[in-house]
Amino acid sequence: MGTLSNLKAALHRTNVNGQVKSTGGYEPHKDVAALVTRAGDVTRLPAVLKRLAHTFIGLTSFKSKYAIECINLITKLMWVLTEKEGTKVMIRAFINTSAKQGHNKPADMQQENNIKTVKTVVKGLGAGTTETALL
Repeated sequence: MGTLSNLKAALHRTNVNGQVKSTGGYEPHKDVAALVTRAGDVTRLPAVLKRLAHTFIGLTSFKSKYAIECINLITKLMWVLTEKEGTKVMIRAFINTSAKQGHNKPADMQQENNIKTVKTVVKGLGAGTTETALL
């Protein structure tokens, strides 16, 4: 599920190192999305997705894919998946690597961070590194 990280990135443009590129003028929505994400609040997630879908529907075609992602996830949570499956999807959307309360982040953002770490390690091996050397 790439929705949470993608939506947060659309509302608050940052690069992988966390440097802000622009806020896009969506401060209230960004704050609510960040609050729900940090808290790992699965009860408010569908309501936030509905709100964000309306926000993204009116945007340019560059960001319309975020509206489609919101609507797709809402549809699956409300009508396709059972209540138990939907709850599992929402719970697994968040990850907490610090084991501190209120320090959750989107699982897909954690995966992007893992990929960045792997790429850094591979670059450190040198220019002559082959695929067989990595295995």
